[in-house]
Amino acid sequence: MPDRKAPQTDQDTLLQLQLIPLFSRIQPKDMLVLLANSETRSLPSGTLLFERGRPVLSLFVLLSGEVELSCETDGQPCVVDICRPGAIMGEAAIFSHDPSELTARTLAPSTVLAFPAPDLLAMLESRFDLQLHVLSVLSLRLRGQVKQIAELKLKTTAQRLGIYLLALTNQSSGSARIELPYDKKRIADELGMQPESLSRSLAKLGRQGVESLPGNIVQIEDIALLRQFCITDD
Repeated sequence: MPDRKAPQTDQDTLLQLQLIPLFSRIQPKDMLVLLANSETRSLPSGTLLFERGRPVLSLFVLLSGEVELSCETDGQPCVVDICRPGAIMGEAAIFSHDPSELTARTLAPSTVLAFPAPDLLAMLESRFDLQLHVLSVLSLRLRGQVKQIAELKLKTTAQRLGIYLLALTNQSSGSARIELPYDKKRIADELGMQPESLSRSLAKLGRQGVESLPGNIVQIEDIALLRQFCITDD
């Protein structure tokens, strides 16, 4: 059973939530109302948050850990996204009043903040400004998903892996040594490729100065060279 903690109403939590686009336009006094009915849950790895085909009863904010969003394609599980701290989950099903198209499950020990769906919907019903804001946030997310789909269609597997590696470093030039956040199979799932395809892509990136080292470490010798490879039409 997950551990349930008292509602989080402290200033740190409030500030953390206001950094999340969905909550950025909600006034602090309104956020405190929502937080009063929220629940912080500490969950072990493998915990189901919501399931495809079923209603989503709470909006989840990931405070720590990782959550996998998945669906099924031709009867096979397909990873749609791997959520990291700051991500919100379940909003599409809640705001559309439809069953979820996705399954959400923790990949590691995680802490989530759960907002009951009726509380969110009640606030939105009386606030036209918040309705417009939610539409704007969901529109931006849709644009990001369209971009991801375009990359899947238009970029080679090596380029997609290169883009992923570049996103793991804040450096814009020179070399970088990166520790992968999790194992290569999970990375392959997130990038929409088979593990063997990821291995071949990593070998191809060797010509761009990328080297796989022991201990889940990747060395990028020339960040600018790798970036140029990733944006060049194949």
